[in-house]
Amino acid sequence: MVGLYDGTDSTTEHFCGPDPLPVDNAQYCYVDNSVSWDQSFMQDGYTTGKYWVYMVIAHEWGHAVVEQNPEIEWGEPELQADCLAGAALYGGATDGLIAFGPDATKEFATDLSQIGDEASWSETNDHGDSLQRVNFFSLGKEYGVNGCLGDD
Repeated sequence: MVGLYDGTDSTTEHFCGPDPLPVDNAQYCYVDNSVSWDQSFMQDGYTTGKYWVYMVIAHEWGHAVVEQNPEIEWGEPELQADCLAGAALYGGATDGLIAFGPDATKEFATDLSQIGDEASWSETNDHGDSLQRVNFFSLGKEYGVNGCLGDD
């Protein structure tokens, strides 16, 4: 895990292989198998609610799972990462490793809706539309990792 970086700091370069890490975003880097996130992305997202950070990191972790298991037919990578995020977060809650308040489900849906293909920095068909993102996250929440396997 690379973790936090400041994408606005032009004096420090942050890379995934030869590519610079994105400003105002988070990323799983397959080159060195790391997860990183821009400080401003997390701060801005946190203003919408306290579960933003959990969701973003779990989503990027989902990319790591997909990348490290190429023998599994996962389907659309971004939506599978959302599904695995739901599985990880709610699996952790079931196991008593993390606790969510009654507002968590609504907040996760709101956050996912804000970062669908409709987001200003996202390209069409990049992450799925808002409804797809919420549905895949909910699939992971309800059925765990097994619910995330297969075609979308």
